[in-house]
Order: sequence, then C-alpha cells, then structure tokens
Amino acid sequence: MAAAKVSPSGWAALAEAVRRTAREMDPQGVANTANALGKLEVAAAAVSPSGWAALAEAVGRTASGMKPQEVANTANALGKLEVAAAAVSPSGWAALADAAGRTAHEMNPQESSNMLSALTKLAAAAAEVSPSGWAALAKAAERTAPGMNEQEVVQALIALSKLHAASVELSHTARERLEATAEREAPNMNSVSRRATMRACEKLKLKVPSALR
Repeated sequence: MAAAKVSPSGWAALAEAVRRTAREMDPQGVANTANALGKLEVAAAAVSPSGWAALAEAVGRTASGMKPQEVANTANALGKLEVAAAAVSPSGWAALADAAGRTAHEMNPQESSNMLSALTKLAAAAAEVSPSGWAALAKAAERTAPGMNEQEVVQALIALSKLHAASVELSHTARERLEATAEREAPNMNSVSRRATMRACEKLKLKVPSALR
C-alpha cells in the first residue's frame, strides 16, 4: 500500500496542509478530506487541534452545498473521528443535520445506511435533525432498502433500532421492504450480524428473518 510508504514527516506535512487549506475547501474537498482521515489513523494522529478546528469550521461552512454522498461521507467520518467531532460547533451540527434531511431523497442504499449509522454516533447532530428531516431519512430507508446489501441492511436496522425519531417515521411499506431485504440477505450474515439483526428486528417489531429463527 502507498500509505505504508509515507514517512512520519510526510504525514505531518499532510496534516499541516489540512489545517492550512481547510478554509478554502469546497464541499467535496471537505468530505473527501474527512473521509480520508477517517480511514488513515496515522494521518489523523498527526492533525493538530487547530487543524481539527479548521476542518470542523469547514464542515459547517460547506454543509449547505454538499451532495448526498458528501453529507453521508462527512457524517460517517465524524462518527469515527471523535477529536474532529468535538470541534464542530452547534451551528455546524445544525448545518450538517439540515443537509442530511435535504439530500435524503437522493441518497443511494450505502449513503442512506451510513447516514443513519453516523447519527447514532453523533448525538449533537441527531439532536439537530428536524421532524421533517427524520421523515426524509425514514423515506430514504424505505426507497433504498430493496437495493441494500447484507452490510447495509444490517447497519440500517441497527441504526433505526437506536434512532427512535427515525423509526417512528417508518411507513408500513418501509417496514415490509426492510423485512424483505433482511430475509434475502440473512443467509449471507456472519454470526455477529445475525445476532445484531435479530435484536434490531425485535426492537423495531419487525419479522425476524426465517434463517435467523
């Protein structure tokens, strides 16, 4: 892997570039940077407190212009980067939460699942989601459920079982589609996913897949 060949000084230089350029990043740049740092622990470890503050400010500044993938990737990354999440302001969380509701109708299965999962880890963001935002995210789960793979449906079910504000917005159709996808994907689940799916279905009062009974 190329990352394995980067020296400590190289990571430090990259982290400094994040701090220096964050104020000029567009929505895609912010999302890509956050997503990369969420996957590269050694790079994230080199980011200074002022670097995280700059990136957090950029999240709030650009959220209103983010596309579905950018919103989901940013939220997903912040769910992994506690130090970055801690630097996001209340207005930044409000902007990201608004973006989630605004773009939900365009999210694909992975984005819908990742967004719901991220909100279980980002209490400050979840607290800013409006009733209409939760309705939009629930509708996105309904629309995308048939296309979810094993990992995505398990993640979505776990998240919905933890996000009451979202789960109460699930329509009968949404519940049927989630049940059907879980039924289809259950044979592909490992033991951990099977147990998690059973617990989530029971909490959501959904039919437990026949392969898991």
